[in-house]
Amino acid sequence: MSIEEKIDGLTVTLMSLTDALNKLGAMLSGSQIVPPAAVLSSAPPAPAAAAPVQPAFAPPPAAPAFPPAQAPVAAPAFAPAMPAPPSFAPAPAAAPALPFSDLNGLAKWATEMYHTLGPEKGMQIQNVLTSLGANGMGDIKPEQFQAFFDGVNALRG
Repeated sequence: MSIEEKIDGLTVTLMSLTDALNKLGAMLSGSQIVPPAAVLSSAPPAPAAAAPVQPAFAPPPAAPAFPPAQAPVAAPAFAPAMPAPPSFAPAPAAAPALPFSDLNGLAKWATEMYHTLGPEKGMQIQNVLTSLGANGMGDIKPEQFQAFFDGVNALRG
C-alpha cells in the first residue's frame, strides 16, 4: 500500500467522522462542524452565517449550600506501645595494651618474662612460639604479637 493510498483512506475516514459529528451537533444545538474538505482545500472556507451560540451541554446544577451530611468517622485505633529498647551487654574489656610494638621490644619483654617465670616455666615460652608456627622470636609477625603476649601471660598461671 502506497502512502497516497493511505492518505486517501484516512481522508475518507475523516470525512465520515465529520459527517457523524455534524449530525450529532445538529441534534444538540443546530450548528455544524466545518467539513474537513474545506480545511484540506486550498481555498479558504466560506464564512458561516452567524448563528446564535448555544452551549452544547447544559451547565451542571448548582452545588448545595452545605455539603451533605457524612457518617461520623470512628476514632483511630491506637497501636500498641513500643517495646522497650534492647539492652546490650557491656563491651568486653579491651585486651591489655602490649608492652612492645616491634620485634626488639618483643625479644626484650620475652627475656624479662623468662627471668620472671624462672627456668622451668620460661622454657615453655618456646612452646608458645611453636604454637604460632614460629621457630624463634624473629619469626613472629606483628599480627601475632597479641597471641604471643596472651600465651606467655597464660604461663604466669
